[in-house]
Amino acid sequence: MYREIPVAPAPAPPGDAAPATADLRRVIQPEPVLLFRYSALTYNSHRIHYDPPYAMDQEFYPAMVVQGPLLATLLLDLLQAALPEARVASYDFRAIRPGFDTTPLPLFGKRKDRTVSLWTADHNDQLGMQATASLA
Repeated sequence: MYREIPVAPAPAPPGDAAPATADLRRVIQPEPVLLFRYSALTYNSHRIHYDPPYAMDQEFYPAMVVQGPLLATLLLDLLQAALPEARVASYDFRAIRPGFDTTPLPLFGKRKDRTVSLWTADHNDQLGMQATASLA
């Protein structure tokens, strides 16, 4: 999803709080090489993912933006690491707030029967990405 080019920084709207309890946890530190390689792998040429001056000076983000599909992939990897024998029947995800390369990005999951809820949170414990995996 591309947004209109901003003419000035806009304050971030208040977000939803991330769930308070989780069964699965991992923290990643997004770094420029990871973002650049993921952009190359997915043919994503948007400069907010690999050009800090552009992301900050032109689009008014506080840092480079972590790709939504990368977050979705990392959440699925969290599930696979915790439940290596599980087979995922379906997977849905929705980006709510962007993640940035300057702060650690916590990944969380909580299993209930054959459903695993997955999410990211930002440094203020606000929900970043929400995902649901249904297990076969």
